[in-house]
Amino acid sequence: MNPKHYVSLEIAKQLKEAGYPQEGEFWWTSYYEDSFGTFRLYEDEEFHLKFKPPIMYTEESKFKSYVAPLATEILEELPRQVILNGWNCVLEIRPYGTQEFEVVYYHPHHFKNEEAYTLPNALAKMWLYLKKEGIER
Repeated sequence: MNPKHYVSLEIAKQLKEAGYPQEGEFWWTSYYEDSFGTFRLYEDEEFHLKFKPPIMYTEESKFKSYVAPLATEILEELPRQVILNGWNCVLEIRPYGTQEFEVVYYHPHHFKNEEAYTLPNALAKMWLYLKKEGIER
C-alpha cells in the first residue's frame, strides 16, 4: 500500500490518544514477533486474524496498535461545515504548494487550515484540531 494513502504512525498515535474511532482498513501494529517491537502496517483482515482476542490482548506490554485511516475514512468523521468565531465555515480540500495538501474550513471572513504532505495526514490534523477545540460533528 502506498504510504500517501494512510496516516503516518505519529499521527495515528495522536488520533488514538484523542479518541478517534479505532476502526479501519489498515493498522499500525507493534508486536514482539515483528522485529523486536517495530511498527508495521497490516490490512484489517490480517490484523484481526493475527492480533485480536483472546490471545494478544493478554500481552498488552508486547502489543500496541493504532488504526491508520484512509482519507475517505477520516472524511466520514469530519463535519461538512462548522461554526468558527461565529462564521459558518465550509470544508474545502486544496493542493498546497507543489506536493502538499491543505484542509480548510472556509468563510470569506474567517478560516482555519491544516497542511501536510499527504491528504490523510492533513485531514487527520484537522480532525485533531476540531477535537481539541471541542467542535463536534
